[in-house]
This record gives sequence, C-alpha cells and structure tokens, in this order.
Amino acid sequence: MHTESTLENEQVILDSKGQPEYVVLPIDRYERLIQLLEEYGLGQAILEAENEPRYSKAEALALLEADDH
Repeated sequence: MHTESTLENEQVILDSKGQPEYVVLPIDRYERLIQLLEEYGLGQAILEAENEPRYSKAEALALLEADDH
C-alpha cells in the first residue's frame, strides 16, 4: 500500500495497482461528513413521507396498537 496526500491533512491510500483503496480524514471532517449524510437521509425520509397519509394522534396510536396484535 502507498499513501498519497491529496488535500491538507487528508490522505488517499492506494492499493498495489495504484488504485484508491482508503481515505484518511481528520476527525472533524469525518464527523462533519457523517452529519451531512445523516441530514441528507433525514431530508430524503421527509420527502418520501410527504406523500404518505397523515393521521391524528388517536389514529396513529390505534394503528400502532393494531400492529402489536
């Protein structure tokens, strides 16, 4: 394996054929990347849920209770 610096404080680790295999990031960039991915996933879930039926609290609880049986 060979390491190659791409941006400051980041490394790309190459395999024996010179192809990227791993990326090493500073922890703050890694945490920010994870946060962005989670926010994106939440946004996608919200968009999908917009087309779903809406229920009152009582209706939702009744549906959940019915699922338990």
